[in-house]
Amino acid sequence: MSILRRPLLVIIVLAGLLVLSVAAAIGLVSRYIPSVHQVNSGRPTAASVPTGKSTVPEWKPQVKYQQGTMVRYKSVIYESLHAHTSQPDWPPNITSMLWQEVSVTGPVAWQANNFQYNQGDEVSYNGNTYKAIRAHTSQASANPANTPALWQLLNTPRFEDAPCPMDLTGPYLSMKYVEGQNIHCGYLIVKENRQVQDSSEIRLAVAIVKSSSPHPAPDPLLMLQGGPGGALLQDFDFFASGGGIRSQAGNRDIILLDQRGTGFSRPSLICTEEFAYHDATTEQPDYDQKLFADVLRQCHQRLLDEHIDISAYNTYNDANDIHDLITTLKLQQVNIYGVSYGTRVSLEVMRSFPQHVRSIILDSTVPAELNFFEDVPHDYARVFQVLFQGCAADTTCARKYPNLESRFYTFVAAANQHPVTMTLVNPQTGKVYPKAVMRGYDIFLGLWQMFYVTHWIPSLPAIMDEIINGQYNHFAAAYSLLAFDTSVNTAVYESTVCSSEERRTTRANISKIAQELNPAVRTLVIDDTAKYAFDQCNIWNVPTVVPSEWQPVASSIPTLVMEGEYDPITPPTSGNEAAAHLPNSFVTLFPATGHGVYLSGQQCPVQVEQSFIDQPQQQPNTACIQSMSEPTFK
Repeated sequence: MSILRRPLLVIIVLAGLLVLSVAAAIGLVSRYIPSVHQVNSGRPTAASVPTGKSTVPEWKPQVKYQQGTMVRYKSVIYESLHAHTSQPDWPPNITSMLWQEVSVTGPVAWQANNFQYNQGDEVSYNGNTYKAIRAHTSQASANPANTPALWQLLNTPRFEDAPCPMDLTGPYLSMKYVEGQNIHCGYLIVKENRQVQDSSEIRLAVAIVKSSSPHPAPDPLLMLQGGPGGALLQDFDFFASGGGIRSQAGNRDIILLDQRGTGFSRPSLICTEEFAYHDATTEQPDYDQKLFADVLRQCHQRLLDEHIDISAYNTYNDANDIHDLITTLKLQQVNIYGVSYGTRVSLEVMRSFPQHVRSIILDSTVPAELNFFEDVPHDYARVFQVLFQGCAADTTCARKYPNLESRFYTFVAAANQHPVTMTLVNPQTGKVYPKAVMRGYDIFLGLWQMFYVTHWIPSLPAIMDEIINGQYNHFAAAYSLLAFDTSVNTAVYESTVCSSEERRTTRANISKIAQELNPAVRTLVIDDTAKYAFDQCNIWNVPTVVPSEWQPVASSIPTLVMEGEYDPITPPTSGNEAAAHLPNSFVTLFPATGHGVYLSGQQCPVQVEQSFIDQPQQQPNTACIQSMSEPTFK
């Protein structure tokens, strides 16, 4: 079994998503692994709510539901977001990637025959929203598009208030959130494809956490998730419990955005076809590339059948969405925090709309000019080398785990030839897979992803030593969180990466770079990147972005660059590379820290960020970094 099911998903995947996945480990990895929680994403559509609840059938498992079908579950009506077969472990109330309460779907679909509309009613027709100019009874021949005397086409972009779609009572929240008081939500409505005149509307979910100050700063902090394909609102209780909202909401409003195609934004491009794939391949000795290719084809075709323009989900449109959000909220400037792929979007906003940006915080930086397909093999090798050197320099670690590097790669090579078996548990369904087969490079990649989470880093030498000695329980518990994770939206990921990163290099280049790696892990790069990632992009078939997007972003806007010493995917050199073109930037390196510095649960990054955002033109106070130590290995 392999988490290579989404090749290169690991490349730009955001720290926050993996940090969140840690909490699901409660009770599984009590000795080494700290905790997180798992959430889902969803996609509602515009649908008419039936007038009588009794007409809506009860949800049942093992039923094939079509997109738009409505069911009742525990007295709540849900609409099916995608065609799928229901499973006993996935009822509507916990599967927002499959079902959405109809109360938050937005305007209802226009009804063609003898439906009484009142002045001000809003309807959806052919992907656009119309408002009734006066009361009337509908007729099939007089649809909203051809009767301007009856219907007004609402312009985009625009912002519409709406109930908050996320849970405001989650277990990780450190304060009480009340809609209309300290938080309010809505949707930014924009065109899906700005280059197409009659393009459909899409709805981007937005939450605004209000400042507690009677005189808040006029420039809110806008937070951007990574991925591509990550979301913020669906992880609200995590972000609201962390340093970001708790420390900043007192001074300024905080704006959270689910970028197009993700989370509670509509449509959400979730590939529901993946769920059955995970179950089918977990106990297979090899990653079934053909099966995953079939999954991608099915998802690709279904999205096209749903009239979704998959070519419109990319960095260019993400940046333009942010411009539209700022202008529709009537803001002059904002401060932008981006993590991982969110830094790439932040840089594009800086390049295209500098007038709207007061300051930018780049956390785990993805420079525009960086070629990830060619850089990731070096990132694999680098972070393991940092760990091995750190352990060797630590007296206790060196004594407990001698010759760790050579023993580890010897094990990986042996397990490539003779896979090992361990027990995995899907944390979302509870299903146990007692005979999950793992090759050496599967284990290597699982450990590599564990570097994302700062609190896991001190445990890695101990977990490696256990693996070498045939003890897999702690690794398997952590790997289960990674292997079954569905928080990153695969379709958004493919649309973004295949329109950009895949077009910058060739299979031959990747294979050549792989030769620089330890022989035990060369196959990982050659199979995962040089072969299958290109095959999958051929399936996804989206056009190439404008090459100017690959040029470095040069700007004098004050910028704080935050990098982690143990970051497995955006190493400190990436931050330095971006900063070389940003003369008013301040680069900070945090020891013993993985991906997503600000979200790592440590106080020092929060203090540095606060110092910067208060006076972005000045060198921030970084004294606390001097008190941070190297990992205390277990």
